[in-house]
Amino acid sequence: MKCRTARREISAWLDGGIEPDQARRLRAHLADCAACTLYLHQIQNLKTALAELEPVRPSTEVTTALQVLASRARLEQLRRQDPAARWREWRARTTLWVENLMRPFALPVGGGLAVALLIFALMAPMYAIHDRYGVADVPTVLSTGPSLESTLSFGLSGDDIVIEVLIDHRGKMLDYAIVQGHGWTLSPSLRKSIENTLLCTKFVPATTFGQPKSSKLRITLRGDEVEVKG
Repeated sequence: MKCRTARREISAWLDGGIEPDQARRLRAHLADCAACTLYLHQIQNLKTALAELEPVRPSTEVTTALQVLASRARLEQLRRQDPAARWREWRARTTLWVENLMRPFALPVGGGLAVALLIFALMAPMYAIHDRYGVADVPTVLSTGPSLESTLSFGLSGDDIVIEVLIDHRGKMLDYAIVQGHGWTLSPSLRKSIENTLLCTKFVPATTFGQPKSSKLRITLRGDEVEVKG
């Protein structure tokens, strides 16, 4: 037996892990080889010193890390053996990834959508479409057109005067425009009289779903007659 083979088998021989024939050849080699015998004594001393050491208990962190590694190894083994388990694991990971991705955007997007809907609901009545030619809408359950709450009397003569009046949701005049009868602007006193009359007139605003809103109506002054269209 060569020294290299003998030294490779010494540790196993001390642990009782070689066959009887191998052990017999090893003992015969040791009887004739001082170097291998010295190596044997060194291994014996090392094993004795190691046996005398106190056992060291792993820390909590090391124990937890080993448990995590063992759990992952077990899960990987089950995943390879069971295709259904592999699918469940993939679905769980995908769901978790999507939730983590969308969570930071959920509140801003939801809040922005709610604010946009609120702004649209508040501003929609301001942009209501009115007939440019003064044709009043047919009142329905959902909406009604503007009208006068009191009668107007100006006692005018001459050409007709057509005025478009913008009123707020309370029925107060906000603004007006001269559509026909530009000669009226040449008489400041008459203009002032009509303006004061309009400011003191109570209008009935249009409604949508029962709620009053800003609206426009057309007033035609024809002599002693006053024609109003929503």
